[in-house]
Amino acid sequence: MIQKNNSWPALLLALGLLLVLISFLFLKKWNESATTSSVLARAEDIQGQVFLTKKFSSQKSKVVTPFSVSSLDTIETSSDGQLVLEFPSLYRIRLQPNSLVTFEENNEQTLLILKQGDFRVENFGREGSLMISKMGRRISATEFELEQQSKNNSNSSALPSQTLSAGKPNPGTSSGESLSQDDIQGTLQKQKPMFFKCYTQLLQKTPGVTGQVSFAFVIEKNGKISQAEISNSTMNDAKFRVCLLEALSRVDFRAFSGDPISTVFPLKFE
Repeated sequence: MIQKNNSWPALLLALGLLLVLISFLFLKKWNESATTSSVLARAEDIQGQVFLTKKFSSQKSKVVTPFSVSSLDTIETSSDGQLVLEFPSLYRIRLQPNSLVTFEENNEQTLLILKQGDFRVENFGREGSLMISKMGRRISATEFELEQQSKNNSNSSALPSQTLSAGKPNPGTSSGESLSQDDIQGTLQKQKPMFFKCYTQLLQKTPGVTGQVSFAFVIEKNGKISQAEISNSTMNDAKFRVCLLEALSRVDFRAFSGDPISTVFPLKFE
């Protein structure tokens, strides 16, 4: 008589269970990896009303504590809302009130789609890692900030001639006035994006580098800079120092009376 082999059903069942277990572990690992890689930024320093709409969701929720931003998430700020976004590439930006942005991930770049409002760059990072899309135009976050600074400077210089009455001198631009330390610091602060553009180039070559640089220079009576040098620095990359001095040489102060002014300007890069 031929005996039937009853072990096949048990073997098939065990094999099926093993395949199910392998599939489960693979999917779990894949989901964990996908979740980790999609974290693009961390939102902190939240003020006022800030709302988050997660990807594939139509409902926005108010947030009051630090949270992570993933690809396809959308952040909206109210008229009194703002927050700071920290990116792995070292960029730090402050989203302004009445703003609406959506985040996307594209290879090693993060794309911030600015649908409404504005932001300010508080710390520059690795150039090309954070891109901004506004009204169909795509540029780097550094270029975006430089353009905004240029517009603000242009608007500021245009305001006095529009607001002063005819026949009255402009007290802010008269060459007969001396140049105060507040004037000097204010002008240099407006030019900080130019210095940080040099820093972003350095970060591409030496990621994570930080330090401080002090400039020493003379402001001539016509507002031009002379005898510029780096008097003290913890960052000794030669190209970086040359780039900083070139940026400093493009700074123009208003003309003033009296003797040329010798001054020092420290700047921290982190």
